[in-house]
Amino acid sequence: MPFTRRGFLAAATAATAAAGTTGVMADLRPATPTATRAQLAAAYGVCVHPNWASGPMYGQTERWMEQIADLGVKQMRGLVVPQQAECRRTAELCRRYGIKWLMTIAPPTWRLGPAETTDRINQVAADYADVVLGFEGVNEPNNAGTSDWAQRTVAIQRAIWDARNTHPELADVKVLSPSMHDVVEDQSSGAGYRALAARGIGDLCDVASLHSYPRGGEVTTGLADRLQLMDLAFEGKPVWITETGWTTYSGGTGHRPTTESDAAEFGGEGISRIAAHQRVQKAFRYELLDDRSSGRDSEARFGLVRADWSRKPEYDRVRKVLTGS
Repeated sequence: MPFTRRGFLAAATAATAAAGTTGVMADLRPATPTATRAQLAAAYGVCVHPNWASGPMYGQTERWMEQIADLGVKQMRGLVVPQQAECRRTAELCRRYGIKWLMTIAPPTWRLGPAETTDRINQVAADYADVVLGFEGVNEPNNAGTSDWAQRTVAIQRAIWDARNTHPELADVKVLSPSMHDVVEDQSSGAGYRALAARGIGDLCDVASLHSYPRGGEVTTGLADRLQLMDLAFEGKPVWITETGWTTYSGGTGHRPTTESDAAEFGGEGISRIAAHQRVQKAFRYELLDDRSSGRDSEARFGLVRADWSRKPEYDRVRKVLTGS
């Protein structure tokens, strides 16, 4: 059975989840060198879901975009559906607040083929060129449960690459690789990366994108090993972490829980760690908002903002780092 859509640690950390957060703070290492405010802002982003138009949280586009602006964030990552009214409204608010959008183009369910992917890039060029930061390929294709996933992934990646290159107005927009499910690659010693490398994917992106969840530790936990695996397909390319973060869910098995206070410490300190990293240029926190669902659902508790719109301590800590207030 495929891992959950957040691509976290369901299989790899089931045994450690019951251990709670004892000793987590001991993983926090000395602070990295001081970065400028601009460098910190360039290193940090948040994940959102502009296309979840019917959802009780992300369906309130103005409200969550106000949260991003207040947080001091200048870049966000989320799937784009160019014709959807909520995505168009999101773009309008990006212009208002000076926020750039890292656009995931193709969902992992193969609803878009290469031709539809090209059409989507063409429409972004026409309507969103001033707000797009980058294009990201298929999200976690190695977790899609299909035997031909690598072939399909590279075909879509080529469509993104070729379409971007036909539009002068997109010349400064980066093309990212697909973000692989971190646990799947951890457990297979990079088998998915090898499958993509064999099909030449390294020539079809400017930036290698990575999911790297830190297993309840500070943001670089496990990162060095994952960068080594990534080099099987993308050696030497700059890296953006397009998903990382902590769940504040505190029961059951699956994701290792992190207390809200520890998440605040890790989240705030992590910005400077990424800003000082030799290879990783950006990291996007998964995600802005908790889901409105059962309190027994770890998948629903990755947000900086709770489902009642109150802010977790990590929100305030990140805001202080990014804005100084």
